[in-house]
Amino acid sequence: MMVWLFVASLVLFAAGLALVVWPLWRRSQEYGRVEGRLMGTARGGGRDWDEPVDGRSGAHTLWRRLAAGRGAAPALAQDPVLARRLRQWGLRRAGDRAAVALLVQALPWVVVAGGLGFVWISRGALTGEDVGLLALLGLAALFLPKRVVAGLASARQMRIGEQVTTAVQILRMLLDSGQSVQHALGMVAVEGRELMPDLSRELDLALNRARSGEGLVEVLDGLARDLEVPELDDTVLILKQVVEQGGNVDEPLTRLAELINDRQRTRTQEKVTKMSAKMSVVMMLFLFPALLVVLAAPGLISLVGALGGVGD
Repeated sequence: MMVWLFVASLVLFAAGLALVVWPLWRRSQEYGRVEGRLMGTARGGGRDWDEPVDGRSGAHTLWRRLAAGRGAAPALAQDPVLARRLRQWGLRRAGDRAAVALLVQALPWVVVAGGLGFVWISRGALTGEDVGLLALLGLAALFLPKRVVAGLASARQMRIGEQVTTAVQILRMLLDSGQSVQHALGMVAVEGRELMPDLSRELDLALNRARSGEGLVEVLDGLARDLEVPELDDTVLILKQVVEQGGNVDEPLTRLAELINDRQRTRTQEKVTKMSAKMSVVMMLFLFPALLVVLAAPGLISLVGALGGVGD
């Protein structure tokens, strides 16, 4: 029975590995064809159409695409939520996000297969406890990495939201001095690397896209859509209005700074309230029993001694 369970687990692992590798292989072949067309290769020209143009093996081409991140793009398509969280975590390159997404999706299969191999080599048979433990490890490898990525992304979003307040104050002064929105954002990105590291990195990426020919409004829209930070959304809305229509931005940015400060103050009050509730639970679980033991123990000992004397 255990042999059949081991064989079934190997079959499932092979099937999952095939589902992961097959899209990567197809994508590597597509890139090989594109490179062949760009380099002037054609069918029947002394080189097979599916052969890599540099003469290397298909496995090497697949590994090269995977290392570059382009072959792992299907992993992002399979889980867009994970892709968005990785972008919010700070992975700027699509190749890095694709590689991490592929690793997260393949981790449960690797953990289960490694656990099966270890148990089979060490004991030679699987028990019910082993199957349950492997199932728990597989579930942990399936959900825990995503939760870790989500937590890191949320923490970075909070940092960016806190940094937007300083950026708004600097932008207000720069725009009042007559500078353009793009130039003011560039100065904020350059001068705020130490004070606003996360926001400066995102502004650098957005401004590089704007310098390459993309419209500033579209760039700002994409930045706000990717990061999903409420403070940044409000700031981008005002900057878009300035770029498209012009006008005085002193009063809108001042009100925005006050609104952001009110939000942060409210968020801090909520944290303090939740912390006081958590401390009440800690006191009920640990402080009150200890206090009860200290206060009631002498009386309880005396009562037990008196009752024992009555019994004698």
